[in-house]
Amino acid sequence: MIKQLLHIKEKQVQNILEKLKISKSPGPDGLHPAFLKELAPELCKPLALICNNSLKLEKIPTEWENGQITAMFAI
Repeated sequence: MIKQLLHIKEKQVQNILEKLKISKSPGPDGLHPAFLKELAPELCKPLALICNNSLKLEKIPTEWENGQITAMFAI
């Protein structure tokens, strides 16, 4: 089961957000990468919770079903 194999850590999310290129344009959500990068320490916990709950419940949030989601891989 996926929920047993994966656990996304806050620090992983924070590291990814801090590596965003601020020269890029905002995504379909209208959020500029500079905004996400600046707020990485505050955003990492709720984003990790959302992702981990999604994995645990094996369900994605309804809003994600109609959105454009981009994977952000940790290196």
